[in-house]
Amino acid sequence: MLSRDTLKEMSDDKLIASLKSLVAKQSQLTAELLGHIAEVEERKLYLVQAYGSMFKFCVEGLGLSESMAYKYIAVARAAREHEAILAMVRAGRLHLSAAVLLIPHLTDVNCASLLEAAAGQSKRQVERLIAQRFPKADVPAQVRKLPEPSLPQSCPWDSQLALSTGTQPAAGTPVVTTPTTGTGSSCPDGSRRTVEPAAVATTGPAIPAEPPRQQRPRIEPLAAARYKVQLTAGRRVA
Repeated sequence: MLSRDTLKEMSDDKLIASLKSLVAKQSQLTAELLGHIAEVEERKLYLVQAYGSMFKFCVEGLGLSESMAYKYIAVARAAREHEAILAMVRAGRLHLSAAVLLIPHLTDVNCASLLEAAAGQSKRQVERLIAQRFPKADVPAQVRKLPEPSLPQSCPWDSQLALSTGTQPAAGTPVVTTPTTGTGSSCPDGSRRTVEPAAVATTGPAIPAEPPRQQRPRIEPLAAARYKVQLTAGRRVA
């Protein structure tokens, strides 16, 4: 493995050539790995290793992620029937994601032509290729209302509790409260609630909140000129 200093000393042309060489080696190694997985599963050696399935052996025994284990096993199984898959993976002309998409559509008749059409294509391009050759029916149009988000009901006095000691924590710092004897307090709407007046703010290292996961809009090709589109609309659209 080359050190960071060695890489910095490389010329631009040599660095690019080295990177391409590594990618080629990775393709060859991936093909070898697929062949090993196919043979281990065919011999059921995962049982000898005390694993109930090939998937468990790949994840727990080999340390692969679940998604990678699924791809390797699916492509390895297909390669036992269609050996051309391994040849194209070894040559760097077919990546695992494309192979997984093609597997359900491969037959002895179309294997060669379909693999050749997918050679060197991205995952999105392979999706379009499959939609053109194996078009799906139109999806039914539907509109449904999403549930309203539930908001916590709180008294406006809650925001003043941290001010009871005159101490303000730094922005983004969690507040740890030490409750004492509660007293009655009235909200502006006349309701009563028990308030913990002695809120002691304790500063500490801020714990970053996990960012909300946002799903990208999914436009799935159904045929050569038809796509499945799903979206979330506001009240005005309805």
